[in-house]
Amino acid sequence: WQQGVFTTVRRHCQHRNTKDEVEADAGCSDVLTHPGEAKNIVAAVADMRTITSMAVSSSGKFVATSDSAGYVAVVGIDNKGATVLPPLAPRKQQQEWPTSLEFVTGDQLVLPTNLNHVFVWDAVKRSFTKWSRAFGATNIPRTYSRMMSCVAGVAVNPAEPDCIYTFATNHITRIDLTLAPGSQSAVLNIHKRKQIEQDIIAKVVEEKERETSERLSEQSQYKRKRKQSVSESARMDVDDAASDVASVVSEAASVRSQGKDWEGTIVARLREAGINVAEPHNFRMTERYQNLMHASFVDANTMVVLERPWIDVASALPAAFHRHKFGS
Repeated sequence: WQQGVFTTVRRHCQHRNTKDEVEADAGCSDVLTHPGEAKNIVAAVADMRTITSMAVSSSGKFVATSDSAGYVAVVGIDNKGATVLPPLAPRKQQQEWPTSLEFVTGDQLVLPTNLNHVFVWDAVKRSFTKWSRAFGATNIPRTYSRMMSCVAGVAVNPAEPDCIYTFATNHITRIDLTLAPGSQSAVLNIHKRKQIEQDIIAKVVEEKERETSERLSEQSQYKRKRKQSVSESARMDVDDAASDVASVVSEAASVRSQGKDWEGTIVARLREAGINVAEPHNFRMTERYQNLMHASFVDANTMVVLERPWIDVASALPAAFHRHKFGS
């Protein structure tokens, strides 16, 4: 390319509408059956389609493209093979199409969609991965799938080959493709999650300390009443000493079991708040960056984030959108 010399490796015709269009291009000889042909639509009335996204695998073996009708094609550069992916959702239901394409390690293609689902296609095996079939469209946490903004792109960290980072205008989410998504009601925002954990732990500790203080106060009052009775015999004094020793031993055992009691209470309240510590935290989300325009890794564990603050957007609005305030 530095010398300005380019070579056509193959003609990419998987997004033609009808057979007539394919035959008109002499370079297209291995094209699969097209949606337009299957619907018996003539070329004159077929919906115009254009390529909206493209991705190339790091191995240089595959090229993936998607068009404005939601169809995705994966083409092998070396073996000349081509695959048109099956529909991401039944056409009788709400239409679904990819909003971005990105290859990850192992020639796997990640397809986030307009419904905030996540599909992963294995270009070598020509099938959706096991994770994608199990979780791609049915078990995504509601906080993620109900986001108002669709995923605009996918970033891959070289240090985490099994993870992807999807980003939209208002969030970046880390997804581990080896783990289940977790509960659909889970709290995903890592900052909100940490705050909830701290608040619950602090509240439980405060409650337990108050209970302990009240119990010790009751025991102290009981001991004071017993000490006021000075007319007891020597035998009773010995019994009192033995009773005090037994009380100390009992309190020590209570302290040892108190840790487990606190832990159980904290775990139960965290679960009620949408945080299940027994499950791995997948779909880790941050909403710290707003009006996000792009995110990408420039090195292992080093991400560059490009955002446009809302005040910058507001300043670019036409005069009709300006609202004057008193004194301004």
